Amino acid sequence: MPKLIAGHTLINYDENVSRVVIPKFVFSIADRAFSERGQIKTIEMGESVKSIGNYAFRMCYSMKEIILPQTIEEFGKGVFENCWALERVSLPEGTKIVDDEMFVDCNSLSEIFLPNSIEVIDEHAFSKVPGLTILHISPEKLYILPEGIRDIAILSYMEEHNSDDVGQEKSIETAVVLKYFEEYGDRLTRRAITDSRTLAIRYIVRRGMVQLELVNELVELAAGQRNSEIVALLIDEMNKIRREESEQTQESWDPFA
Repeated sequence: MPKLIAGHTLINYDENVSRVVIPKFVFSIADRAFSERGQIKTIEMGESVKSIGNYAFRMCYSMKEIILPQTIEEFGKGVFENCWALERVSLPEGTKIVDDEMFVDCNSLSEIFLPNSIEVIDEHAFSKVPGLTILHISPEKLYILPEGIRDIAILSYMEEHNSDDVGQEKSIETAVVLKYFEEYGDRLTRRAITDSRTLAIRYIVRRGMVQLELVNELVELAAGQRNSEIVALLIDEMNKIRREESEQTQESWDPFA
């Protein structure tokens, strides 16, 4: 049977189509309902869906896009396991748990949005996700993330808030970022350079977070990456720091001060 719906639960879907639209009267998607449906490329579901079961989309290896409604309250384990083509996911506000193996082996996943409602993230939820580069989450939730993807979250935040207007940031978020940078700043800066994350470097520079003694080494690293914009940002910052230090020295010796 290509499609089986019992009451308001979609039990099985095996129609030979590339684009799936979940019927509006479906409230839940059962365990493994779409598992191993390699022909599917896009899935859309309406506001009626409230829950998605374990391994519901496991090995939908051609699925590039899934549109999730804000009404979903619960996701099971391994929901997107081995969805090799999946590129971006936005979990709905209200999601509290990112369970075990939810995105494991999502090789093409590059961007994910996690809402402020998140309370628990399993340490294996993002195992083997090599392409993940953008992770939207409030810094207030930073320490519920697995340690291996916290740098990605901080760099993504820096890119979003790279303007000169520090008023765009919440003070509690800024405090978390600064505390994290104090501990891992050298690693973060080098990663931003090697990954060509120019906007993150701009944030670091504009917030005065670069250590002068590291600038020459960082400039060489950026030059090796052939990123002239980052090189220029770092050199400008180095010159600015030196000017300020020179002015302070002159002030301290000014007999008319």
